Amino acid sequence: MAKLAKRNREPLKKIDYTKELTKTIYLDEMSFGQVHPMTLKKADVSNVDEYVYCGKLHKGEIKFLAGDKLGYQLPEMVGFNHGYTLEGIAPSIFEVQDALDVYSSVEKRTFNYTKKDSKLIFKGDKKKDYAIYVRFYDNCVNNVNNRWAVIFAEEK
Repeated sequence: MAKLAKRNREPLKKIDYTKELTKTIYLDEMSFGQVHPMTLKKADVSNVDEYVYCGKLHKGEIKFLAGDKLGYQLPEMVGFNHGYTLEGIAPSIFEVQDALDVYSSVEKRTFNYTKKDSKLIFKGDKKKDYAIYVRFYDNCVNNVNNRWAVIFAEEK
């Protein structure tokens, strides 16, 4: 039987969770099993930090993780007024399943209100490179709960 030829594949960078975890947000490709650190871009006029990932993604569920042993999901999925806003080309490459989708004709964008079982699904082209910019927002009453994520995406 012939051996399979290795294709021009980029080697996977493995993260040693016991040594290499830094204080940042990670993009976890749940369906593929790969975790990507996101680069922190300091807050500008809006006073909200932005996290950036540039590269390819595989189809399926993704999550944004942080904290000790990546045990904390952002945004929190349960609670009042939690969810996602997709901007740029994000509405065409992401889908929020099991969420209440409300379109604002004034702002010309959709707000995806999540619940416990909601999932963020990547459905874009796995051969293309994307730049994903994410901002996490807290409640206005000084509760630090990362209740909302605004995802802006563009093709590289």
